[in-house]
Amino acid sequence: MVGILKKIDKLKDVLKNKFVIGSSAGVYALSKYYIRGNGEIFEGLGVLNIKSICHFSDDRSDLVEKLLNYKEDLELIKIPEEEIVLIEQ
Repeated sequence: MVGILKKIDKLKDVLKNKFVIGSSAGVYALSKYYIRGNGEIFEGLGVLNIKSICHFSDDRSDLVEKLLNYKEDLELIKIPEEEIVLIEQ
């Protein structure tokens, strides 16, 4: 998904003043950094200046710590299974 979205010129400008709904892969693609359940950290497109973890549960605090300590200090968004989070930017 990230590879496809990277092909859109000025994606951040295209999405400005728009509502965007995404879950899992969509959130990851728009985040600056994200972590998957296997503990691997990836760089998203950075449309949202956040770190994210989807399908989150309290027993995954190890992933939270790892992502919090990765590169710069950004807001961490934890999205539990079957829940919605509103992010305004």
